[in-house]
Amino acid sequence: MRWRELECDFTHEGTAYGAMADVDVLTEEKDIGPEGFRQHVFAQVPVEAVVENLRIYDSKGDRLTTIDPAIVQCATNELEDLACRQTWELPA
Repeated sequence: MRWRELECDFTHEGTAYGAMADVDVLTEEKDIGPEGFRQHVFAQVPVEAVVENLRIYDSKGDRLTTIDPAIVQCATNELEDLACRQTWELPA
C-alpha cells in the first residue's frame, strides 16, 4: 500500500511540527483468527513502512531546511505509525 502526501502533526521536546511524506507499507497475509477454532480470519497486516520525500514544517507552516536528526526520526516514526494504522483499518 502506498500513501501519497500523508500528513501528521507531532511534538518534539515541547515544540510543535508538521510533516508530510509518501509512505510505502509492506503487508503480509497473516492468520488473525481466534486460536482453537476451525474458522480462521486472514488479513493483510502491516509489517514494515518506508518514508520517502519527507518534508518537515514548523508551527507557522514554514518548511525547515536544516533539521536536527532527532526531529527527522520523530517525524519518520509518526508517519510510519500513521500509515500502518490506516493500512490496518482499510476494509477487506
